[in-house]
Amino acid sequence: MTQELQYLLEQVESITQDFQAPCLPEDFLGNNAEQAWVAVLGGKKRIQELADKLRRLKFETQIPRKHLRVLPDANLLGVAYSEPSFNQQIAKLLPFQQYDSISPRSLTRRFVVDLLGTRIVELGQILALGSHQRIKERICTLLPEAQEMFDQGWGSSVYPGLLTLAYLFEIARFTQPKTASYYQACFALHAVLLELIHTPILALTMDRVRDLPDYLSVYAGFSLVKIRLETQNVIEAQNPLPSARSIATALNDLANDVLEGDCCSVIRMHELLFSLSNKDHQGLRQAAEEYVGFRLMPRLNRSCEQVKEALAIAGISEGCSLVPILPDNWSLSPAGTALTNAHFRVLQPLTQIESDPRVESWDDQIEQITSKSAAAAKARRELADCVGRSSVNAELIAQAAGKLNGLTSEVTALANRQIGEISNVLALCTSAQDEWNALAHELALPEISIPHLSEGATDEDKDMLEMALEENQSIRAQLKDAQAQNHVLHLKADAMARHQANSYAGTSLDPVIVRKAVRSPSDLTPVEVLSYIQHVGGPLVNVLPSAWRSAEESSHFELCDRMLDLLNRLVFEYTPSLGEGKSDAEARDIMGASYSAKESETVELNPALRSERTFMVGDQEHYFCRHLHVGNDPGRVRGMRIYFDILGGVVTIAYAGKHLNVASTN
Repeated sequence: MTQELQYLLEQVESITQDFQAPCLPEDFLGNNAEQAWVAVLGGKKRIQELADKLRRLKFETQIPRKHLRVLPDANLLGVAYSEPSFNQQIAKLLPFQQYDSISPRSLTRRFVVDLLGTRIVELGQILALGSHQRIKERICTLLPEAQEMFDQGWGSSVYPGLLTLAYLFEIARFTQPKTASYYQACFALHAVLLELIHTPILALTMDRVRDLPDYLSVYAGFSLVKIRLETQNVIEAQNPLPSARSIATALNDLANDVLEGDCCSVIRMHELLFSLSNKDHQGLRQAAEEYVGFRLMPRLNRSCEQVKEALAIAGISEGCSLVPILPDNWSLSPAGTALTNAHFRVLQPLTQIESDPRVESWDDQIEQITSKSAAAAKARRELADCVGRSSVNAELIAQAAGKLNGLTSEVTALANRQIGEISNVLALCTSAQDEWNALAHELALPEISIPHLSEGATDEDKDMLEMALEENQSIRAQLKDAQAQNHVLHLKADAMARHQANSYAGTSLDPVIVRKAVRSPSDLTPVEVLSYIQHVGGPLVNVLPSAWRSAEESSHFELCDRMLDLLNRLVFEYTPSLGEGKSDAEARDIMGASYSAKESETVELNPALRSERTFMVGDQEHYFCRHLHVGNDPGRVRGMRIYFDILGGVVTIAYAGKHLNVASTN
């Protein structure tokens, strides 16, 4: 044995002493690994085949991948299957059929009948009793700890696992260590606990294994798995949508049945909850459809109708964004295979809608729009009354007209904000739907037939082709996962940008900002400068979400008085001069050396640099080359570039932050 290999085997054995507890006993990793895996797989050839397949997969363990290639086959299997996250990793890396063929459950099928002996017949007889009560009574006779699970509502989905677990405890009492049956029982325990990881059985039966060291090591490993899974589920919001109608219906049924003295619905409810959260079921898709179709879309539709009605009452037909048209049906394509992490990430943004404080405040916003609309309608009647009098009073007419204009502007601003938020939520739902359906379509595509492609090829070529196809499948799975994650990040970034725009571009200007602008403009922040210009300029200025975001990142900029002065000249002197027919060369004197009409040729011709200066205006990309420079420092504290353009007579500000990259930037 080489010195390197000896070192690696010592590393493998040390894993069992580490706090990262493995999910298999030490015998599956150390010197007895081959004997243990022969008992599980049936022979050395099968060990070699499975090890070769695993070496082609890019899974992570506590042993570096480069070392896995030189480990003996049996030790490699021990390292892989004892890794707490191994099952989740291969589920991501392989199509469902291939994953299922090497999963612990599949490996256990080979020997479970021989291991359980006559108990397998008893297991079938218990499951065939029909009555849930009788089945539970028999299970609790064999495994008393199961009673607490049934009291919590667990039902038929856990019956086979609990029975198998009870028999494995019985087998452990008389099976001699280091025998084939002993190793099979340990691996079967591994497979059963993997199936029951979502239940409280680990904690309930821990005392059973106190004097069974090998069983105890399996329990320790799965306790770590459970902690990891639950933590990851919280981080990635991989739980069923809490507002789904089916859950609400189950809870309602439960309440009715409890009042009537029937507790069977407890089982139904818990099994429903499990089916919604289990990736092998379609419950997540159904929950999402019910949430969007039966709760969210009606709310959006009601809000749209209320905004339309308010605008009609106020007599406003222009100046408002179009109220979005909602789809008649929002549905998701059924996934042909087990759901992937990508599916969960695609739907994750939907879980954030109901908890969004802006969505929570919609009713208050619409009530405000309705109130202002009624006031505008009243002001319109007052104006008509003043105009219709026989003796015309110009002063009264002017006052009534001013009041009407003010109320109309407020209603328009409030309505546009509400329509914008509705449109954002609708766009998020549409995007999630498109991403889900694309994933479902891709998973439904037929797999490449290896025998067909390799017809007439040598065995070596067939093996190479199979390896290439499996590697390709693994890369595709990783790509889908990355695409879904990228999709969510884009949605979050867009939502943050819109939130910033809505926050800073409200209907009134904070008096604190006004006082700063008058008395000490150097104390302003870039965001406050943009907010001031946005409000003072009114319809002459449009600050894009990208500008708010970049300004917030430059919150410590020290030359805000110069920034304010330049933007004042830009909006109220430079732009009107162009409107009067002056050329840009003439009008630029107002801005002086701080204004550049275009970028250098090296920037213009460089796609990456040009992309940095391209921003979304509505739903269209626009390249901004005009810019102001405030300070020459490349950092954020004493240097700023403000990119703008004049679109339809409106100063559109796209960026206000540190110097963007140029060709000389390292």
